[in-house]
Amino acid sequence: NTDLAITAIIMTADREEVVDFVAPYYEQTGISIVIRKPVRKTSLFKFMTVLKLEVWLSIVAALIVTGFMVWFLDKYSPYSARNNKKAYPYPCR
Repeated sequence: NTDLAITAIIMTADREEVVDFVAPYYEQTGISIVIRKPVRKTSLFKFMTVLKLEVWLSIVAALIVTGFMVWFLDKYSPYSARNNKKAYPYPCR
């Protein structure tokens, strides 16, 4: 139940799973500092913590604007398959 310990303790694999060891400052004494490993929550949306909310909203807005522009240009462009039947005699989507 301790958070920090400074003592003469040997690093073992079992202890490494529970605490973080700091490299000994003076090898001959064997005194080490250990700190309890933080408990990290796991979440399905952990990847979203990489960027700030403003960045995620900017990405979503850019996707929406890009989708709208593609639709708008396809609908009203004189060079699209919908408006240029001579260049596209075969049926298009």
